[in-house]
Amino acid sequence: LTYMFQGSDDRDAMKRIAEQEGVKLSLMPSSGGPSVISAVMGGHADLGHTGAILFDYVQSGKIRCLAASTPVRLTELPDIPTLREQGWDESIEMYVVFAAPKGLPDEVLQRLKAALDDLKRDKAFSEFAVEKLRMRPVEFGMAHAAQYMEGASKRYAAQAAR
Repeated sequence: LTYMFQGSDDRDAMKRIAEQEGVKLSLMPSSGGPSVISAVMGGHADLGHTGAILFDYVQSGKIRCLAASTPVRLTELPDIPTLREQGWDESIEMYVVFAAPKGLPDEVLQRLKAALDDLKRDKAFSEFAVEKLRMRPVEFGMAHAAQYMEGASKRYAAQAAR
């Protein structure tokens, strides 16, 4: 099978799944979601991994979603089982981070924290993220980011050791 990937995370997960299933995989890098959709629809790739751009194509019947690569089912496609639900201990998570240089003055850091706290409570932002970006609402903030990154690091280390 020819698999079009967007990054090392989805590429490596699909390599592990193919190895587990005894499937020979030909890997094809992409330049992003639109190129994956075009390649799959045009018959140039058998499978691909993409983000929210997929929803409209699946809902219109132009493309078939075989699995949600997220840890939980996709809100927009609740009937599509996750990779884990289908027997593969894999998930591919995209996270967006707000980063700043180490050693910021405390007053600057506190202003940034306050702005992010305001953003957490902003209903318009939440609606935009869910409706326009099609992102699942998640907890965010410095403490959550540190906890998440620690857990992700452990998961990726375990996967790399396989």
